[in-house]
Amino acid sequence: MTDTKRLVWNCEHCKKPIADDEGALIIRGREMAKHEKAWAEHDRQQRAELEATGIPRMVPVHELMALPSRVEWRGRHVGCGLNSIGDVYYDIPVGSLRTYFHVVDWTAHLMEKGWLESTDWQRVLRDVTAQMEARS
Repeated sequence: MTDTKRLVWNCEHCKKPIADDEGALIIRGREMAKHEKAWAEHDRQQRAELEATGIPRMVPVHELMALPSRVEWRGRHVGCGLNSIGDVYYDIPVGSLRTYFHVVDWTAHLMEKGWLESTDWQRVLRDVTAQMEARS
């Protein structure tokens, strides 16, 4: 009998579930650097224009759409090359994310990080909620 309260995390590479101690949720460093650099430059330009004109500039939608999306959290097996990626910015072992309570605790921890809003952690939370609702 399986524990219906345990969360399932799948590998981005092979699409199979990741067992405890066999993988992690990760965010990649190059993606994080690209996101933070682009948004910092956007913010710098906005501040410079405000200082120069005294009027905040309305940003056209196409400019916002050209900026990088939030960095995606991805599941990855050790056997699918997790340790060979070499570009992991942050990782969370899936064994520490098996229950809703674990995810809440990790969320509190991640909220202390200045970079969390650069990621799609909200999607992770929605995925967790969907899993829990599907089982109830």
